[in-house]
Amino acid sequence: MNGNKKIFNDSQNIKDSKVSTPVTNVSPNISSSGIDKNVSPNENVDPINTKNSSFQTELTEQMRSILIDWMIDICEEHKLLPNTLYLAVHLVDFVVTKILIKKTQYQLLGCACLFLATKIEEINTISVDSLVYLSDYSFDSAALISMEYTVIKILDFDINIPTRYYFLNRYSMAAQLNPKELCFAQYVLELTLLDFSFYRFEMSKVAAAVIQFTIQALRSITQPTWTESLRFYTRFYESDLSDLIFMIQNVHWNAEIIPQIASQKKFARSEMYCASNLPSIKISDLRFSTAKIQITNKSCVSPGPDDQNEV
Repeated sequence: MNGNKKIFNDSQNIKDSKVSTPVTNVSPNISSSGIDKNVSPNENVDPINTKNSSFQTELTEQMRSILIDWMIDICEEHKLLPNTLYLAVHLVDFVVTKILIKKTQYQLLGCACLFLATKIEEINTISVDSLVYLSDYSFDSAALISMEYTVIKILDFDINIPTRYYFLNRYSMAAQLNPKELCFAQYVLELTLLDFSFYRFEMSKVAAAVIQFTIQALRSITQPTWTESLRFYTRFYESDLSDLIFMIQNVHWNAEIIPQIASQKKFARSEMYCASNLPSIKISDLRFSTAKIQITNKSCVSPGPDDQNEV
């Protein structure tokens, strides 16, 4: 695995990397109070209003997917904690709703957010020199430190944000996921990082929907897809998650045809229970044990390469 590359080519001098000015069986010991009461109010930083980034003139969704895929590769290569990745991606997406970012600054922003996330999540942070090298010297250390400072100012020092990964791990205990199911859920959750549209939803809601999707993808149809314990600990009814579950099914169904493959390679290993090789489920096979949801072609966010409803 070699993440050493400049992912957005340009002829711009490094000095032009100055940041633009801001633009206007569940264990009875699992408690839904305590940590969740402290975390949930902080979720007001999410969902991100995707319309707020419409002033970006050079960034595209495809460029974002390329950047996130590269960040996944870097995190895997340096054995960083999963939550480091999720926090870094969230910081990137939050910043682009606040300031104008040029194409030539996008990888710089990703590295600055990754650098900042390692300081929060890791015992040993990734070094500035390493990030400059991994970007193929598309910026220098001064530009990286300057961008990090800008990110901190935009966040008003409120950096330790609960992520989708945090909520997934918590909800997985309520769902009693086994190791294989947990790896599959983590893989599916990572796929959602590549699609900016998921930021229309709260992080906790995306995580809850991934749990429901995992249950129906890997467990017997005789088992419920949602339980009272899950409703209690996630605070969501199954009907609240239906739109997200259709989006997740669509992302997972099309995972093999997208050009970004870092997650697929990562979760194809035997220690990850070959989670990325597990079969997809069709729209027509989706089920809801506590909600009456009509399954139609229109329920899918966008059609896949094949007719998913064909039996």
